[in-house]
Formats: sequence, structure tokens, C-alpha cells
Amino acid sequence: MKLTDGLPPSLAGIAELLSDAAKSYDNRLKWNEQAMFKADLRNLCERWRQVDPSAFWSKCLREGMRPDDVNELIGWLGRAQAGRRLVPHRAYRHTGTVCQARKSSNSPCREQQRSRQASTGDARAASVAASRRGL
Repeated sequence: MKLTDGLPPSLAGIAELLSDAAKSYDNRLKWNEQAMFKADLRNLCERWRQVDPSAFWSKCLREGMRPDDVNELIGWLGRAQAGRRLVPHRAYRHTGTVCQARKSSNSPCREQQRSRQASTGDARAASVAASRRGL
């Protein structure tokens, strides 16, 4: 895999995406962009496990992000790599990636959750019906 600025192309793209989003708001990263980043760190931890934080830090700064925002992102990256728990905003907990959260709220995680709820609901309905029949 070819590295861009010491990062895989997908992660370099995420840095560019975050920078573009921040530029739209007076060069400040909005809460929902931060939540999507945290969700990406949590849900796709294998993608971020081997990333050099200094390479991501320098890429974000080169893209024009504020040092305060970059330091916050790097702090979350360090926590994720250390195995600590990240809790993104509830609206973004089950999104797969930063890019995917912008496109759709139907992530694979959300589809699995819906199928589990449906099967659990069927089991509950069956147990209620059985209790009504006196079984």
C-alpha cells in the first residue's frame, strides 16, 4: 500500500475531509465532525491501530487545521491506540466511517443491530404468546 505523507490514503483522505469541514466553520471543527471521528476510531480500530500519531498530526496541520483541534484529535487517537474506551455522540455511535456517516445512517453495525432487535422482538412475542396460552 502506497503511503501519503506517512499515512495510508484512506487516513490522509480523512485528514483532508476534517480540514475541509473545519474551513467551512471559521476553521473550527464542529462537534459532529469530532463525533464522527471518535466513532471511526471506535468502530474501525484496526484501521487506526498502526497509525503514527505524529504523521496524522503533521498531515492535519499541513491541511490548515487549528492546532487546538488537531491536538484534540491526536489525544483521542492516542486513547484509542492505548485501548481506552471512546464514547462518541449517540447519533454517530454506529456509523462505520467518517465518510460513510455523511452519506448514510445505514452502516453494517446498524443493520446488525436492527436484525438482532427483530429476532429478539420475535422471541419476546413468542414467549408472551406462550404465557397467554398457559405454557
